[in-house]
Amino acid sequence: MNKKTWKRITALAVVILWGMLLITTLVTALIDNEFCNRLFQGLIFADIVLPVVSYAMLLMYKFFSKKNVQ
Repeated sequence: MNKKTWKRITALAVVILWGMLLITTLVTALIDNEFCNRLFQGLIFADIVLPVVSYAMLLMYKFFSKKNVQ
C-alpha cells in the first residue's frame, strides 16, 4: 500500500475512535455514581487530547517525510 492509503486508514481510525469516545462520554455523563464520575473526567481528557495528539503526529509526519532537495 502507498502512503496515501495509510494516511486515509489512519484518519478513518482516529475519527471512529473519537466518535466512540464522544458517545461513551455522553453515556457516562448521564449515569450518577462515583465510578462514572471519575470515568467521565478521564473521557473528557481523552476527548481533548486525542485530536491534539493526532494533529501533532500529522505535523511530525509532514516534517520528517520531506526530502532534502539541494
